[in-house]
Amino acid sequence: MSPNVLNGDYDNKVEIDIEAQKKVIITDGLEVNSMTDLEILQYPTGDDVYLTGDVRFVDTMASLSLTMTM
Repeated sequence: MSPNVLNGDYDNKVEIDIEAQKKVIITDGLEVNSMTDLEILQYPTGDDVYLTGDVRFVDTMASLSLTMTM
């Protein structure tokens, strides 16, 4: 089995970027204040996926904060 590149002792996570989701919802003409966080996270964005994350690689002193748009 190949080694993992992420540090197992760190709380590595990548999740849906809720702020980017809110921007899409507002652009679509809807009001985000009337939506729950779960509704915002589940809002369909078509072909676009907005992610944000925080990971730490094995054997490095630095961490990586990552925001991605596909």
